[in-house]
Amino acid sequence: MCGIAGLFRLDGASASAADVRRMVEAMPHRGPDGRGAWADGPVALGHGRLAVRALGPEGAQPMRTPGGEGVLVYNGEVYDDRAVAADLAREGVEVPGTSDTAVVAAACARWGPLAAARRLDGMFAFAWWDARERALWLVRDRFGVKPLHVAVTGTTVAFASELRGLRALDGLARRPDLLEVARRLLGFSVDELRPPFEGVENVPPGQAWRVSAAGVERRTWWDEVEELDLDRLRAAAREPVAAWEARTEAAVRDAVASHLVSDVPVAVFASGGVDSNLVASFARERVPGLVGYTADTCHRDSEVEAAKAMAAATGLALRVVRVDRDAYLRAWPASIVALEHPQPHTSAPAALLLARAARADGIVVALTGEGSDELFGGYDFLVKTRRNWRRRRLPWSRFGSYRRDVKTLRETPFFYQPARHEPAIHRRLAVALASEDETRAHRLLRALSGIEDDADRAFVANSIDALRRHMGWIVLRHDRLGMAASLECRVPFLSRGPADVAMHLPVRARVRGRHGKWVLKRVAARRLPPRLVWAKKKGFPVPDGHHVGASNLLRGGLLPDLLRWSRAAAEDLVPRVEADPVLRPQMASFELWARIFLRGDSLDDATDALLRAVGPGRPTA
Repeated sequence: MCGIAGLFRLDGASASAADVRRMVEAMPHRGPDGRGAWADGPVALGHGRLAVRALGPEGAQPMRTPGGEGVLVYNGEVYDDRAVAADLAREGVEVPGTSDTAVVAAACARWGPLAAARRLDGMFAFAWWDARERALWLVRDRFGVKPLHVAVTGTTVAFASELRGLRALDGLARRPDLLEVARRLLGFSVDELRPPFEGVENVPPGQAWRVSAAGVERRTWWDEVEELDLDRLRAAAREPVAAWEARTEAAVRDAVASHLVSDVPVAVFASGGVDSNLVASFARERVPGLVGYTADTCHRDSEVEAAKAMAAATGLALRVVRVDRDAYLRAWPASIVALEHPQPHTSAPAALLLARAARADGIVVALTGEGSDELFGGYDFLVKTRRNWRRRRLPWSRFGSYRRDVKTLRETPFFYQPARHEPAIHRRLAVALASEDETRAHRLLRALSGIEDDADRAFVANSIDALRRHMGWIVLRHDRLGMAASLECRVPFLSRGPADVAMHLPVRARVRGRHGKWVLKRVAARRLPPRLVWAKKKGFPVPDGHHVGASNLLRGGLLPDLLRWSRAAAEDLVPRVEADPVLRPQMASFELWARIFLRGDSLDDATDALLRAVGPGRPTA
C-alpha cells in the first residue's frame, strides 16, 4: 500500500523528477517508510512507500526490471504473487526476492500490462513505463479499490493516488467542478470517477490507459457484464443449496487467508454486520490473539453490543473506540481533508478515528467487509428491485423511452436514478445533469438479455451497476480514511474468488423473501450467533446530535457565494437546513470542503470554525 505519482510530457520535453518528488511529498501519509523518484526523457515516476511486505530495500520503488524492459510504480497488494511467480518461472523468468512489486513488474515485462492485470488477484493501481515501446500504462484493478486520478493538459498527462498529488503542480485540480457540486447537492450519489475539481478524472475500474506521444488511448481489460457466464448461472440454478454454500464458504475462507499475509501487524474491523464479522471469524482461526476494532458512536442503535457478542463467540480480542460528540466534531474537518470530497455519509469522522486508533496501537493492516453487499445482494434497494419487478411484471423494454408513464419511472431498476424518486424531474433535471445514470439501466438490461426472467435480469443489472456506482464511493472512502492514518485496509470480498462465486450464484441464492445475502448468511450462521446474522442491517449510525448546529457554518461562508445565494435567502435557508438532519451534515460538509480546498483554510482554522458554529455540547440520540 503506497502512493504513486507521475508525469508524461506529450510535447516530448523532459519530465522533471523534482516535480514528481513534490507530488509524492504532498501525500506523506501514503509513504511514511520511504520515497523515490525516477525520470527518463518525457516520463517521470514517483513513489511513497508504506512497507507491508518485503520490508527491506528489495521492495523499494520506482522498480526497474533487471532486463531493462520497463519501470514500475505500484500501489496495492497482490495476493497470488507466489502463484504468478511460479507461472513466470515456468516460462523462464525468475523473479528476484519476495516482493509482490517485483512480481508485478516481471509480469508486465513478460506478458504486457493488460495480460498481467488479468492474471493478478488483488487491489492495485500501477503505472508501467514500457521502455521498449516508449509508452506509459496506467492500470487500475477490477473494482477500483485503489485510486488513480489523472489530469490531461495540452502538454502533460499527470497522475497521482490522491488529488493533493495533482494539486502540488501549478494549476491542477484547483477549480471546483460546479456541475459535480450541483449533482451532489441535489442528492445524486457520488460518482468516484468524477472528482469535484475541473480537469481531473479517474481511470475507471478494469481499465488501462496507454499514454504515448500520440496521446491517450483507453482500453478495458475487465468488464463485469463480459465476465458473467450465463451458462454457469443456469447450471448453478440446478444445484442444491449445499453446493452454493460450500463454494461461498471456501471462497471467502481462502480470500481471508491470503489477505492475512503480511510482514507487519494485522487486525480486523468489526461491527454488528455479517460481512466484517464473518471475515473476523475466519481470520481469528488463523491468527491467535487477533484484535478487532469497532466504533461506538454513542447512538441508541450502536452496533457495539453486537460486535461484543461476535467477539465472545469467536475469541476475538475487541477494542472499542468511543466516538463522542467532541471527538466526532474534531475529526470531521480532518476526514474531509482525507477524503478530498465533501462527505455524503456522516460516518466518515468515526471511520477516521477507528483507523487512527488501530495505527496508534501499531497495526498497519486491517481487514474489512466492504463489497459483500454489492456482490451478494445485501442492500435493501437490491432486494426491492427483484420484488417490485416480480410483483408488477414490468416489461424491461419500456426503459429508454420517454413516455410519461409514472409507474415505469418510479420502478426503474437502479436505486440512484433521480427519476425514480420524482418522475416530474425526468426531463428537466436527470437527463440534463446525469444522462449516463438515466440511460445505464436500459443498456445493461439489453446486455443481459440472456437472462430470461425480467425480475432476475433487473436484479443482476442493478447489482452490476452497484459494483461501480455504489461501491466506487465506498472503496474510495475506505482507501482515503485508512491511508490518512497510514493504515492499509484490505477487502477480501473483492478478491477474485469471492467475487467470481457471488456473480455466478443464481438470484434466489442471493435473495430469499426479504433477506439479501441469503447464502452468505447461511454460511455465517454456522460460525456466528444466528441472531446477529439475521438481524436487520443498520449501517454505521451516527446520532443527529453530533452535528446539531453545524449549519451555522453557512452564515458568512463560501458555499452560499458559490451557489449565489443572496444574504436574505441565506438567512431564510440556514434554519431550514438546520431542521433537516440529513441535509444539515451534507451542507456543512460542503462548506468545510470549500473552505479547505477552495479558500485554503488550514485544518486548525476549519476545526475552530466548526466548533464555534455548533456551540456547547448537546445530548446525542
